[in-house]
Amino acid sequence: MKKILMCGVALALAACGDNSSDSSSQLTLRLTDAPVVGVESLVINLDYIELKPAGGKAFTVEVSGVDDDMQTTDTAAIDLLNLQGSASTVLLDNIQVPSGKYEWLRLHLDATTPAQLTTVGGGLFDLTIPSGENTGLKLHSPFILPANGSADFVLDFDVAKSLVENTKGYKLRPTIRIIDQVQAGHVSGTVDSNLLSGCGETAASVYVFDGSDAALQDINLDKGTGPVASALVKYDAENTAYRFEVGYLLVGDYTLHVFCGVDNPESTETLTSLASQNVTVVAKQNTSADFVVEAP
Repeated sequence: MKKILMCGVALALAACGDNSSDSSSQLTLRLTDAPVVGVESLVINLDYIELKPAGGKAFTVEVSGVDDDMQTTDTAAIDLLNLQGSASTVLLDNIQVPSGKYEWLRLHLDATTPAQLTTVGGGLFDLTIPSGENTGLKLHSPFILPANGSADFVLDFDVAKSLVENTKGYKLRPTIRIIDQVQAGHVSGTVDSNLLSGCGETAASVYVFDGSDAALQDINLDKGTGPVASALVKYDAENTAYRFEVGYLLVGDYTLHVFCGVDNPESTETLTSLASQNVTVVAKQNTSADFVVEAP
C-alpha cells in the first residue's frame, strides 16, 4: 500500500519550510477518522489538495506517497480506519501558503483508482463517492491562516456518518469537519460491562453532542441530525475493560451518550441511551469520562 509523504508543495508558491514571504503562513494539515462497525479498512487515494482564499483564486497543493518498495508515487493511499480516536496522519507538513481568510478546501481523489472498502469478513468493494472523483471532497467551513504565523488543522473524516450500504454495494457521502488543533482536546474512558449486557453481539457506541444535557439523536444526513463525533466501545482484553476514545473535539461542553446498535446515516432510527454524562473539553488535554453503574 502507498504511504503518504510528510510534505506537500504548493504549486507556483514555495517548498516546505520557506519563510521568505511577509504575507505567508505555515500550514500543517492532518487527517483523522471515526470508527465504523463491520469495516476493516477504507482506503482513499489522495491526488492533491485545493484551497480557496477569500476574494482570490483557488490554488492546489500536491501530495505524494511511497509504495511498498519505497518508490515515490503521485498519489497517497490513506487507510482511514487506521486513524481512529486521537490518531492522525499528516497531509501537509508546515508548508508555506498565503495568509488570510479561506472559504473552503477540497481533497481531490485519484480518478483512476477507486476508493476501496474491506469488510471484517474479508469482502472487498469499490466505493461510490458522488462527485468525489470529479469535484473533490469539499469542506465548506471557512478558516483563517495568520500572517507570519502558523496553523495546525485536523480534518475529521467521519466514516461512521459517511458510509452507506445499499443493494449496489457501498456509497460514501463524505462528512468532514475542520478543527484547530490548538483549540482541541480528546475524551476517553470506560463503559461498565453491566450497561452493555443487553447489547449481546451488537456493537455499542458513544455519541458526542454539543452542549450539556443534549438529547440523543441518530445520524440522518438528509435531515442534518446526529452527533458531532462518535466512537465505538471496544473490549480491552489486557485490562478486561470496555473502552472508547473520541479525538479532536473543540474546547467546550458536550454530552456523551452510550447506546447499542448500528445507525444508518440515510434513515431515521429510534436510539435508546443506556447512559449519558456531560464533559468539558480542555485544549490539548484528555478528559476522562467513565460510565459506571453504581451498586444498589
